[in-house]
Amino acid sequence: MEIPNQMPITRTIKPTVIGSSVIGVKYQDGVMLCADTQACYGSTRKFKDISRIARINDKTAISCSGELSDFQAIVETFQVKDLTDSVEEDGRVFFSARNYANYLAAWAYKRRRELDPLFNTTLIAGFDNEGKKYLASVDVYGTLLEADYLMGGMANHYCKVILSKGASPDMSEEQARAVLSQCLKILLSGDLRATDKVQFCTITKKGVAIESPIVIKTEWNYKLFAETTNEEVYAIKL
Repeated sequence: MEIPNQMPITRTIKPTVIGSSVIGVKYQDGVMLCADTQACYGSTRKFKDISRIARINDKTAISCSGELSDFQAIVETFQVKDLTDSVEEDGRVFFSARNYANYLAAWAYKRRRELDPLFNTTLIAGFDNEGKKYLASVDVYGTLLEADYLMGGMANHYCKVILSKGASPDMSEEQARAVLSQCLKILLSGDLRATDKVQFCTITKKGVAIESPIVIKTEWNYKLFAETTNEEVYAIKL
């Protein structure tokens, strides 16, 4: 009896198409997420109109940095779970943002132990079953963090000071948007895989609102940029 040819079992050993930073903050009316719309193949800017924010239900949205296909798998799994809960109508309370965060932490830890990790830092935002604002992150190891502001990707290196000084759970929506916009401008100037086309999402008691992408305003006509040459900064060695 001949054994049919089968492809060997493989594991993802490094991310391929990746998205960069994501940021989430709590504010007066709920939680706000933001991310740019770019996905890179290595250092190549392959996709420039990708949404890295997804609605799960009326009180939960997620966003992620890292491998795009793993993010799509997480979104599909969560949306199927929410649809299953809706169809069953067994009287149980639907999953809240907190439930999805715990679910993802267990799943990511399981995948990591199987040497097939989810290469993402995922932000889960919304409300728990008690109606309280909720924001959490789950990384590639299955580590679950809960805080008033959280980041994934290069934002961990560039934006912590800005958010620690400017973010507050009691700030208005305009203030939250201003703080996040400042972070996105900093990332655009310092992160190779960042772009100026960004997307915001608000999760309030009225529901999840994922906004259309916008282009953030930047300024590059600084005197240092215009008048300083590379030869002045980096001496030419003959």
